[in-house]
Amino acid sequence: MELRQLGYFAVACQNPNLVAAAAELGIAQSTLSAGLQALGDQFGVALFQHAGKRVYPQPAALWLFRNAVKLLHAESFARAYIQSGAETGIRRIAIDLNLSFAIGRLSKALGRCVELLHPLNPDIFFDYRFLFGSEDSAEESGRVGALIAADPCGVIEIDMIDPNHPGSSDMIPLIDDPWVAVSLAKPVSRDEAAPLVMLRMSRDLQNSLMQAVEANGFAHRVQIVDEDPTKLPRLMIEQPQSTFVMPRSMLSNRLGLIDVHVEPLRLGASRWIGARIRVDHPTARVFVDALRNILQSREQNVVFQPKLTLRQMRYFQLLHRSGGIAAAARAANVTQPAVTAQLRKLEQTLDTPLYRMAGGSLAINAAGERLRTVVNAIEAGLKKIATGRDAAVAGHSQLVRIGMIPVADSGSAVAQAMASAIMKLRRAWPGYTFRIVEARTKALHDLVSNGSVAFAVVETANAQATRISLGLYEPLALVANKALGLEDGGIVPFARLKDLPLVLGGASFGIRSLLDQAARAAGIRLRPSIEVESFPLSLAMVQMDELCTVLPPQAVRDSALREHLTVSRLVDPVVRQPLNVIFSGQRALSEVERDFIALLKRQLAVVMQTNADYVSEGARP
Repeated sequence: MELRQLGYFAVACQNPNLVAAAAELGIAQSTLSAGLQALGDQFGVALFQHAGKRVYPQPAALWLFRNAVKLLHAESFARAYIQSGAETGIRRIAIDLNLSFAIGRLSKALGRCVELLHPLNPDIFFDYRFLFGSEDSAEESGRVGALIAADPCGVIEIDMIDPNHPGSSDMIPLIDDPWVAVSLAKPVSRDEAAPLVMLRMSRDLQNSLMQAVEANGFAHRVQIVDEDPTKLPRLMIEQPQSTFVMPRSMLSNRLGLIDVHVEPLRLGASRWIGARIRVDHPTARVFVDALRNILQSREQNVVFQPKLTLRQMRYFQLLHRSGGIAAAARAANVTQPAVTAQLRKLEQTLDTPLYRMAGGSLAINAAGERLRTVVNAIEAGLKKIATGRDAAVAGHSQLVRIGMIPVADSGSAVAQAMASAIMKLRRAWPGYTFRIVEARTKALHDLVSNGSVAFAVVETANAQATRISLGLYEPLALVANKALGLEDGGIVPFARLKDLPLVLGGASFGIRSLLDQAARAAGIRLRPSIEVESFPLSLAMVQMDELCTVLPPQAVRDSALREHLTVSRLVDPVVRQPLNVIFSGQRALSEVERDFIALLKRQLAVVMQTNADYVSEGARP
């Protein structure tokens, strides 16, 4: 995991899409996508969810964003501090927000304010933390800052205020922060019965809203839902008809919130975000003034562009701990020139010597000792990310949507393999929920294309779809009512289908497409007596009347209708049903999705081996 990757990730989360994020970073979109994919692989969990044209952060991504931003601020501070040549110790100004975290206008403004003031106040680390919410305790949120400098020289408190309340007289107003109603690409409902959903917020904020809506006569419409405000993009996609209410500062032009309709809730009294300086310091007042100016200006993102690398920091720490280049190289299992080159790049980046000769060996000098304070804090933050991933996703159900072709019966190879793969995957990925969507092949291509499903299992893949063969080629069989007089387990030439009373799916069904393709090659035309867009209904009709259909033989092996049916092999040609996984080439498969496909391939092989005798004997019961 590299700081540059974390910088890419933080900028991506703040933009409406990856195209805009890449442009803001000045890199190709492919470079950004590759960096985000690598980060997700290293983090070991899917960071983003695709839903149509929308991409939104998963719970793990929101947790990672909060922790990554702390490290990125620490890296930019380290550069400013060392490059300034300051010989004084580091001081810290703590900014405590009695508010809920969201990747919103306020969090962006805080980040920009810190990055603006670091070069101007190189010996002061600005350490802000959102105190309300279940994502982190206040103690954990402030961990990096407290390691850089334990006792703050200044303390700022930021909260929602009522400017007209006597208790707010010592608060400095920063920005008017009205309540707004948010919905997905539609005007807010005027229906007096339509609910207004409020997400989990501090008690003071909840009380503030309820008092205002009671005064305006629509308190009955407000529903409080125990979900964190960071989940808004996902909730809006899953509940497109809902209207959410929140302070305007929680919203921003960011990933997952495109085409969002926002209207003010006209509740009379204004609410403001304000700041109180609890422990005075001249730079604390500078910070408050700068934050107010940024909040009252056009919304902008925090663009992190770290220059230091974790490899440089690691070699720097090894040099200090091991006492020399040779020992550091042995500890890192690399050559001495490799360590020397990285340490030289570190000095060049900081434009400051960090080492001195001591007894014939290289050792860290005074500037290096000052740098170690920040590097130690960054190491601690990285360790938290490495060890906290499981806790970050625990209890959050991450949804994977999978499409599959219709099956005639639970005994079919596809149904058995899918069920087995899902059961195994549930145990391997306990934080995930799987949603299976059954649809015709053409519809599945559309669902994959618009992002409604992550991938789909189909017979035929069009040229636009990226596909992975599942290695299964089931021979199709003729399933007929016994009254037609066909031999059970016998052989039927394919050309005979043109003279039989067929029940087949429409042209958009994969098996129908395979049969039509084989018919054209054989110079015949299939004219089904009935077209039915349902395999179970097709079988019911075949059982009730002198009709027949074409299916994989396993599809009816365990069917309750089997005693009324004959199953015959089709030959000249043998038509096989290939199975493929299709997915959009616009996105990479996540780790859990790749695991699912690998499991499905293995389970299909197991099922087909189990059914081998049944198939080779001509589908006899």
